[in-house]
Amino acid sequence: MPLQFDSSSVVVRGKFNPYIFSPEWLSEQKIWKHKQVQLALGVVGDGVNFRSADGEVSWRVDPFGLTVEAIEADELVLRVLERLPHTPVSAVGFNFVFSQEKWEGVVPKLGGLALDDLPAKFNPELSIWTGVFHVESTRIQMAIATGEEGITVNFNFHEHTPSTSQAKAAVKRFGENRIQCTMMIHEILQETA
Repeated sequence: MPLQFDSSSVVVRGKFNPYIFSPEWLSEQKIWKHKQVQLALGVVGDGVNFRSADGEVSWRVDPFGLTVEAIEADELVLRVLERLPHTPVSAVGFNFVFSQEKWEGVVPKLGGLALDDLPAKFNPELSIWTGVFHVESTRIQMAIATGEEGITVNFNFHEHTPSTSQAKAAVKRFGENRIQCTMMIHEILQETA
C-alpha cells in the first residue's frame, strides 16, 4: 500500500511585520478568506499564530518569517509575497509529510539492521534514517521514521532566495518539489504504486 500524503507547509525566512497579519487583513487583501478562525495568542512571542476552525490552514508570522501549513500553502504564500513585494526575504522552505500505518516495504537500516533485528533487551521503539541531498540550488533533507506506528517520511526543501522575486519563483516550484518527494520515496523505499 503506498504512502499517504499527510501535510505540507511553506516557510519564508525574512523580515515580516507580524502586526499587520490578521484574518481580516488577509481577507481584505484577497489572500485568504476565512470562515471561522481560532486564535492562539502569545504562542510565537513577538508574532501571531492563527488557524481555520477546521484545522485545514494554519498561519504563523513573526519578525523572522512566515509559515503557512495547508494543502494549498504555496498559493497563499505567493499571494502574500505579491501584496508585500518589498519584504526582505532570505530563504524559502517546503515541508512535506507522508505516512502509512501498515508498511511492508523497504525500511532504513542501522548498521545493516532493521528495527526488528535490533536486540530486544534494548526495547527498540523507533528507527530514524536521515539523508541530505542537493538538487541544483535546493537542499533536501529526507527523514524516514519506522516503528510500531508504521512509517513516516518527512521532507524539508531549503533554497536561498535573496530577493522577493526569487522567493516567488521558488514558491512556484512547490508542486514540482512534491512530485520530487514521491519520486524519492519510490526510488529509496522501492515503493510500487
